[in-house]
Amino acid sequence: MVIRNILTEVHEDDLGLYEVIWDLRTSLMPDADDSEVISTARELVEMLLDRGIVRLVRWKPLVPPEVAATPIPESEITETLASDRSWHPPRAWEEGCPALDITEAGKTVWELRPS
Repeated sequence: MVIRNILTEVHEDDLGLYEVIWDLRTSLMPDADDSEVISTARELVEMLLDRGIVRLVRWKPLVPPEVAATPIPESEITETLASDRSWHPPRAWEEGCPALDITEAGKTVWELRPS
């Protein structure tokens, strides 16, 4: 259910990592502490990245859409996912935040999903 929600949301637009936390908290883990939710989210995102369904980007919602998302280099992904700050909304929208962007493989998976 959570993966389907994430794929639907990321198919429509980039999805901040903090939004993955919101999805998990509201659908599966309403009483869990932050560290448990972040740990679960990190595992879920790592699985989606490993399968090539999504890519990790730096998302800046206040800039034109064609430059709003820039890929996070492979060498920075582990550090980005390890940082608790990555899993919270940005302090200021101008600074942006880590987000998920759907790949072509992810679009195929989304189109094949059961309705």
